[in-house]
Amino acid sequence: MKSKVYMPIIILTSVLVAFSCATAPEPVLSAEQGANSGDSTVYDFEGIWQGVIKAGGAELRLVFHLSPDGEEGLKATADSPDQGATGIPVKKVTASGGSIQIDVEATAGRYEGEMAADGNTINGVWHQGGGEFAVDLVRIDAVEIVTRPQDPVPPFPYVDREIRFTNPVADISLAGTLTIPAGDEPFPAAVLISGSGAQNRNEEIMNHRPFLVVADYLTRNGIAVLRYDDRGAAESEGDHTTATSKDFAGDAWAAAAYLQSVPEIDSTKIGLIGHSEGGIIAPIIAAEHPEIAYIVLLAAPGFPGNELLIQQSAAILRTAGASEAQIAEAADVNTKTHNIVLYEPDNEKALEKLKKFLEDLGVPASQMDSQLMQVEQLLSPWFRFFLSFDPRTVLELVTCPVLGVWGTLDVQVPSSSNIIEVRAALSGNPDISLHEMEGLNHLFQHAMTGAVAEYATIDETFSPEVLELMASW
Repeated sequence: MKSKVYMPIIILTSVLVAFSCATAPEPVLSAEQGANSGDSTVYDFEGIWQGVIKAGGAELRLVFHLSPDGEEGLKATADSPDQGATGIPVKKVTASGGSIQIDVEATAGRYEGEMAADGNTINGVWHQGGGEFAVDLVRIDAVEIVTRPQDPVPPFPYVDREIRFTNPVADISLAGTLTIPAGDEPFPAAVLISGSGAQNRNEEIMNHRPFLVVADYLTRNGIAVLRYDDRGAAESEGDHTTATSKDFAGDAWAAAAYLQSVPEIDSTKIGLIGHSEGGIIAPIIAAEHPEIAYIVLLAAPGFPGNELLIQQSAAILRTAGASEAQIAEAADVNTKTHNIVLYEPDNEKALEKLKKFLEDLGVPASQMDSQLMQVEQLLSPWFRFFLSFDPRTVLELVTCPVLGVWGTLDVQVPSSSNIIEVRAALSGNPDISLHEMEGLNHLFQHAMTGAVAEYATIDETFSPEVLELMASW
């Protein structure tokens, strides 16, 4: 019997539960609507439709915005509001009689449903990644926006300044927000560096805005903070899809260099705070630029990407209740997949080898297209760099003070193994302070299990204990 395929977990801070949380591009929409198949009933699919995907113990809203496209057709966009993803492109809408199919190529997902007799309910199924989820859509007037209790609201007791700075090497302009404390200047400052995926300046995910919360807390405690949109995200220029962690390090260094020119900032006290992949990027910069006064590592990896992803897959599967045999099977599949990418530099040849590998595993033809869309991501410049880069090589070169924090319930960068490697790599640095915080997940929320699907269900955005630790340190 062929084994079930467990695809690699390929992202660290952005997650894939129902949709990718990366900022969606402007949709290029098309639609088709079939004939009425002899049914004289008039079916009105236009409007906003909302349902709930129940996955991994969490409930995530799924929303479709359907509108006319020509005389008989429909077009649409999709939202996953609980993951902070809106305006996701829909490739095609096909409606025939009371049946509708919505293809969301960007997420390799598909919705199929039938209009109920009340005309305001669609009973159907969401297909994604080989899984099927019963989702009934209900017509609504507007999508409710979830607010989080830690989100700061104006007026702020500090300067909140919109800024732009340039990365001259990449020749791109990046947009951000600089918050400057009240009181006597100059102030120490920090640059916030986000995790993987095209993040906005608030590192927004699942209606949480952790960088907004961090910036507000630190600024209220006398530390200026610059947070910015990643290249290619929100208001920043550049192409995120062709860049690697080294390129993002160039962007973060450009942010630090910008702060050196701000009169209210003490240019000798500028540091970096990196979350997840940002915890790789901060040491890259600090190793090259002795001007960096300090770095804070939040859930920073201590292993090369190919090793970290095996740990991540095991932790996520274990949290989901998988057996040790299934976890071992997933590790074997993922290791072989990674090795194809690591040892075959030619993308076309690598894709053929990956396709052959999926066929040998017995992936059904009905799932092959969606699986191939996922494995193609493994061939991106970012992923190729991430798989092979060893963060210990730059951590060994860091001489500035380092604060590191991990959560014991982190399933994306497991704390117990990664803190050991980071500590060993920093053993030559006399000024380090590393902490493993009980009960916190990858986003530094107090959690029950640490599961990725749990992030959206927790009202807390960022642990007050970690905020206090950073400010006092």
